[in-house]
Amino acid sequence: MPLASLTDAALVPASIARALRLSEPATPSLPDALTGALWDRPVLLVLDNFEHLGRALRLSEPATPSLSDALTGALRDRPVLLVLDNFEHLARAADVVSELLASCPELRALVTSRAPLRLRVEYEFPVSPLTPPEATDVPSVHQLAANPAVDLFLRRVQAVNPQFALTAANAAAVAGICRSLDGLPLALELAAARSRVLPPAAMVSRLEYRLALLTGGARDLPARQRTMRETIAWSYDLLDPEHQTLFRRLSVFTGGCTLAAAESLLGGHADDVLDGIEVLVRNSLIQPAGTTEDESRYVMLETIRAYGSERIAADDVGEELRRWHTNYYLSFAEEAARGFYGPASARWMDRLERELDNLRAALGWATDHGDADSGLRLAAALWHFWYVRGHATEGRAHLAALLALPRSAALPAPLAGALLGAGQLAMTQGDHAAAQAYLTESVALYRGAGDRRDTAAALLAAGFVARVREEYAAASRLLDEALALARATDYPFVAAAVLHHLGMIEADVQHDHAKARRRLDESLALYRTLELPRFIALVLLSLADIASAEGDHAGARELLQQCLTLMGQVQEKLGLPGALDAVAEMLAAAGRVEPAAMLASAADQLRRTSGTHAWPVPARRRAAWLPTARDILGGGAYAAACAEGEAMTCEQAITRALSELAARGPSRLESGPRGSEVADGLSRRG
Repeated sequence: MPLASLTDAALVPASIARALRLSEPATPSLPDALTGALWDRPVLLVLDNFEHLGRALRLSEPATPSLSDALTGALRDRPVLLVLDNFEHLARAADVVSELLASCPELRALVTSRAPLRLRVEYEFPVSPLTPPEATDVPSVHQLAANPAVDLFLRRVQAVNPQFALTAANAAAVAGICRSLDGLPLALELAAARSRVLPPAAMVSRLEYRLALLTGGARDLPARQRTMRETIAWSYDLLDPEHQTLFRRLSVFTGGCTLAAAESLLGGHADDVLDGIEVLVRNSLIQPAGTTEDESRYVMLETIRAYGSERIAADDVGEELRRWHTNYYLSFAEEAARGFYGPASARWMDRLERELDNLRAALGWATDHGDADSGLRLAAALWHFWYVRGHATEGRAHLAALLALPRSAALPAPLAGALLGAGQLAMTQGDHAAAQAYLTESVALYRGAGDRRDTAAALLAAGFVARVREEYAAASRLLDEALALARATDYPFVAAAVLHHLGMIEADVQHDHAKARRRLDESLALYRTLELPRFIALVLLSLADIASAEGDHAGARELLQQCLTLMGQVQEKLGLPGALDAVAEMLAAAGRVEPAAMLASAADQLRRTSGTHAWPVPARRRAAWLPTARDILGGGAYAAACAEGEAMTCEQAITRALSELAARGPSRLESGPRGSEVADGLSRRG
């Protein structure tokens, strides 16, 4: 029974009665009216000549049953499913449903509503949006067509444009539309109606203004469903003013927010904010997005958030809220940056990953408003996250925009930090000249400010770039100075990183493995003291490289297993391709060229995904064995192995590499008959 057009909750019983084809009770009888009029009133009623009106003595004859009694009587012993559609605006009638269920043991009710009825007998079954394709997926056209959101969109497009077909050329745009619209069925239908005049690629570009686009629903739809704006307004208008304000303010968050962020924004008592959020959840305007060990999170679908943003703009508080939003996430990022070099590093990285959309919005606001101070501070806090978690291309784009802003003379520290990050990101993308320029300026700014501690960090980065460029004399000079400053200012992280680089220079250039191992062992001890599993994994990778070069294959294998296990625990992306390359080289030397080619391909794909490049020395080492492995396998088998590697996630690549390392039982890896040619071609030191 559709109830959308009903505006008075008191009319719900009559609507149910009509659906059951029950007659509504008549107007109260005259005896009932008289009884009601005379009850508790001191009245003298004079009836003259009454003898011939004996029937009037029966004043208490039964009244017509009430509507509630009629419904109960009709449903008491019948196994009936009562379906009530669109109940959210008739919440006061929930008692009617409760009474019927209590009085009629065979009755069941199925109620659709954007908010629960909040009855004890109620079981909630949330209906989620259709699942859109993941942004990281690269499915075939056939696989994409099977996605539920894409399937609905295609069906509705073909209803107005029968010639439309999903193809390789438009697949990415169609997937983007479904993602952007959060899989909301009505939004997909309204977007599909626009396909008469907009091809998918053109529609994607217009979804920034989605509420203006999502109009023109079918004439036989209720008026509130003919535009997306009216559909959301229907739920918004059911809120009381206090919760409308809460909804509008929460729409400033992009990609959701934690309960702590909402409390900070609203400045209210925690319980009051939580109660308000619960109301919005009940009304389907926000959704719980899971709870981690230390925070609850809520998300507003992007189409609903667009409506909230419109209402904020109408209130003339949009800029004030966005300034608050930028300042909040600046403080959050700077707090996270202080935790990057401690035992909670991985947890902070995960939290930043969850807040990535909010951080992007804050950076965008600072750039658009020319706020170089906030923007550079935010970038300086985030560069290590971008560097480690595979966001190098995005981070460089933000930094380029911010560094192009007019700068004040009062910005040496944020500017030096941003330049340090720009140099590191440029280095990992193979842009070594730009990296050197950024880092030279960063070192000069820190020196000029008398900041010896951060000068050590900038010198470390500059020495790293020089090492990657194979300018070993300059690298050693920069790293030695960084080590002296780090020790003088009690900066154990920089000291550990410098020792790591110096150890690898001694191994790769001087081939002094004993001295290199001493440096690396000292670095490892510092990292263990600091409880930094990511950096421990990177040193273990370097120690495995030395063990392998010395012919200690069993020791190298064990070190690689420890390295990969740690990388999996901290979701390492930057160093993982190098570890996969090391395992691939070891497998190739043992004659296992097929899994070697597969893991090398996985490493390549992970670099492409994160926008990073292999350093020259490791790249030359791989070039020494990979072509021979390709020749041994043959074109078809090599292509199949590469395709399997390219399809792997980080987690899958780590699992497969560990499996391959554990597959050989002997204590020493021996070159197999097919791998002898590969082993002969290996040149470990490049």
